[in-house]
Amino acid sequence: MKITTSKGKTLDVNWAFGPTDESGSLMIELPDNRLLSEIAADFEGNGKIEKTDETKPGVTETYEGFTELAAIQRNKNGSVFVKLAKE
Repeated sequence: MKITTSKGKTLDVNWAFGPTDESGSLMIELPDNRLLSEIAADFEGNGKIEKTDETKPGVTETYEGFTELAAIQRNKNGSVFVKLAKE
């Protein structure tokens, strides 16, 4: 599974879904060993994120307006959790 940001960055992700029922956020988990500050820069201020899944050819999910980085953390397994919100 991959996401492409409106900044032109394409990243491999474990999963991405949203908006969630509770907070209306977009949640993403990705394998990434860069500094959290570098990863955060990829997500802040994106107007649109598109998700594609190799198991679903021709299907693209588009998430728009999630420009605020609400949370970012490294999980114990080394993956990174990103939570994006609409301003």
